[in-house]
Amino acid sequence: MLNIKHTLLISLLLFSKFIFAAGEVLTVVQDINFGETSPRAGSCVMDVITGDITPATLCVSDGTLGKYTITATANTNIEIKAISTVGDVNGFILEPTLRLTNNLGEEATNLNPDTYIDFSTGSDGLITVYMAGTLTFPDGLASGSSQTLSAELEFTEDP
Repeated sequence: MLNIKHTLLISLLLFSKFIFAAGEVLTVVQDINFGETSPRAGSCVMDVITGDITPATLCVSDGTLGKYTITATANTNIEIKAISTVGDVNGFILEPTLRLTNNLGEEATNLNPDTYIDFSTGSDGLITVYMAGTLTFPDGLASGSSQTLSAELEFTEDP
């Protein structure tokens, strides 16, 4: 039996919300990409540590973890949250998860979208942010089409 899968290439572009103080910078190293999906409605989950995506019956190709760098004052704490994309005109929903690292070897994971997590900038003032999450998509996607979503990453230095 021949099984032909219609696919949709989905990538996520990240736009920072400009609420951070002067001197804080967000650099996009690599945008998150959920790869190709089947043409039926469903959800895929990307693991924020490994980048693995499940289930393989709905997300049929490899994806890529998003990777971003926040530059701020060294040895301070930053409040960071990723905001869910809900109500996209095409019916897509992204519930992002974050993993944060710094040059001191510290790591934190935030599996709850739309909630802040505090994290240290380390001695070099840099936080590496990895983004993954759950992508929910509608039925009847056109074969070979692509979809770009935008999400917000809010961050600010703790007072």
